[in-house]
Amino acid sequence: MWKEVDGIFTADPRKVPTARLVPVITPDEAAELTYYGSEVIHPFTMEQVIRAKIPIRIKNVENPSGSGTIIYPDEGFPRGVGGAEAVSADVNAVQTFLQEERAKLEGKMPTAVTIKDGIIVLNIHSNRKTISHGFLARIFGTLDRAGVVVDLISTSEVHVSSA
Repeated sequence: MWKEVDGIFTADPRKVPTARLVPVITPDEAAELTYYGSEVIHPFTMEQVIRAKIPIRIKNVENPSGSGTIIYPDEGFPRGVGGAEAVSADVNAVQTFLQEERAKLEGKMPTAVTIKDGIIVLNIHSNRKTISHGFLARIFGTLDRAGVVVDLISTSEVHVSSA
């Protein structure tokens, strides 16, 4: 996929000068980043990529020699989908390379950080000692009727916070 960026970065390089290019990322990680504001790939495109289980490389049209980012399904190359059988590279070598690259990244730090503007935190505290039957359903029913999308939820015995 040719874009006007080198690929997916660990943060928005316009806001974080030390952002690094992510060489390999799973479709689920890429979808999460697109949902929270990464503009590299449209969320509907990511839905199709996840469904088809196909690898995609993102490269910059203005920097074609750059390595880009590979969005690579965990299951490996699918067979019989989108001409995957015609892949000329040795699939085992590609999988080994990608596994090694992911191993270097795992356990060290988050894949990426993104910012979403206009977030409101709503804290709801029950006046009862325990949450009664339907308490959460009433909260989210009310938010749904108001057209509020909830990105994050935290609950305790008598407290609900959502963003």
